[in-house]
Amino acid sequence: MNNRPKTPHGFARLIIGDGSAVSEQKNIIWNMIGSFLYAFASMVLSIAVVQLAGEDAGGVFTFAFTTFGQHMFMAAYFGIRPFQITDTGEKYTFGDYLGLRLITCGLAILVGFGYVFVSGYTFEKAAVVFLMVVYKVIDALADTYEAEFQRSGRLYLTGKSNAFRTILSVTCFLGSLAVTGELLTASIWAVGAQFMGFSLFDFLVIRELPNVTWKSGRGKKFQLFRDNILLFFSVVLDFYIFSASKYAIEAHMADRDLAVYGAIFMPTSVINLVAGFVIRPYLTKLAVPLKSIPEDHQESCPDHCGADSPRSGRRMAARHSGDQPAVPEPAGGAFHLPCGTGTHHPRRSTECVHEPVLLFAHNYAETEVHHSWICFRQCAGGPFLRLVCPDGRD
Repeated sequence: MNNRPKTPHGFARLIIGDGSAVSEQKNIIWNMIGSFLYAFASMVLSIAVVQLAGEDAGGVFTFAFTTFGQHMFMAAYFGIRPFQITDTGEKYTFGDYLGLRLITCGLAILVGFGYVFVSGYTFEKAAVVFLMVVYKVIDALADTYEAEFQRSGRLYLTGKSNAFRTILSVTCFLGSLAVTGELLTASIWAVGAQFMGFSLFDFLVIRELPNVTWKSGRGKKFQLFRDNILLFFSVVLDFYIFSASKYAIEAHMADRDLAVYGAIFMPTSVINLVAGFVIRPYLTKLAVPLKSIPEDHQESCPDHCGADSPRSGRRMAARHSGDQPAVPEPAGGAFHLPCGTGTHHPRRSTECVHEPVLLFAHNYAETEVHHSWICFRQCAGGPFLRLVCPDGRD
């Protein structure tokens, strides 16, 4: 473990503070600020490029930043953030997560380079697309550090990193674009600012935090890879479905057409981003191990607590509505609400979110699940992927 003193020094002290206890209000406020700035920047950048450099440059930037670059972010991200911030028992160390993320980031850059190499783009467009891939991959690497901030109860550091990195990179990008009018030059400045922001607000800060384990255990990265491979397929395929229309326009229409479509599509992208930022702070709170619930409460409430509790989100929803569920139970089994939901226990270190929040999340996930099941079939001669209806039929 890292046995550094709890009081940070130098520049990190300005970001972390004096090492005193972190309030929930501070976490929430900074997370809101960082999330808003990140989403707002994603919304206005493409429009600003159109105004400063023209529609063709705007279309190139829209594809590079919000489509292919973001797709490579998802690949480097590997869908691992929810897993990391809910690993409150520290099954894996920060070194394990960082080691796997470095591998995925390197592979994402290689894929991005290979894509622009065979795409047939002009040199300037290929360079801009690749630079935005590097920009997004640095963002994905920073996400590992920010997830560790949240896992340790310092969500405000995640908000600060998002806010300050966004301000720094967007200011450098737009400033350069306004002065030079060259998208390629502005992209170089953006990547440099992104790397500087990552170094200042993530790398330097985490080195001053206590109890951060940088060492990675033998074979841990491969085990972490196996635990998260389905999450990887989920986020990559989901984003492809989300962005398929942009890929089609980029392939068959002019860049300026993509600029116009990107402006129309932008509210959807922002809502998608904001929705993720809204639910993300609650995930660590929901990851409360059973052992944190007092034994006397488990004995007095066997229907709600315990590893073998028969109670599920579906039954809870039926209880509130008075009706039986109309949709068949998923093949994976019932969704179980966390123990002690809607109740505050004085001896618990974390409060649970109330039932309506959990039911909303469950019903949203259930809609996704029943839209189509992607099942993996490993038996000999069978297809790798097959679609299965909710009732189990092929």
